[in-house]
Amino acid sequence: MIQPRANLTLNIKLNRIFFCFSVVVGATSTVAMLGYGLATLLVLGSQGWFFQRTLRQTDGTLAVEAGLTRHWQEQMFAYAWPFAVWGGFTWA
Repeated sequence: MIQPRANLTLNIKLNRIFFCFSVVVGATSTVAMLGYGLATLLVLGSQGWFFQRTLRQTDGTLAVEAGLTRHWQEQMFAYAWPFAVWGGFTWA
C-alpha cells in the first residue's frame, strides 16, 4: 500500500513534470488533441497486448455456449439502445 506522504510526493513530482511539459510544448488545442490521440493509442495498444496474452494462454480457442453469447448480446443491446437513440437527436 502506498503511504499518504509518498503518494503526495509522487503527485507533486507528476504535477511538476506536466507543468514543464505544457510550458515546453504549449497549451493549445492542437497539443491537447495530439495528447488525447497519443493516450488513446497507448491504451488501445496495451489492451491489444493484454488480449493477445490472454489468447496465448488459451491456445486461441475459447469455448462459449451459444446461450451465453445470446445473453450478452441482449445485455449489450439493452444498455446501448438509449445512447443510439439520443445520439440521433444530438448529431445536428
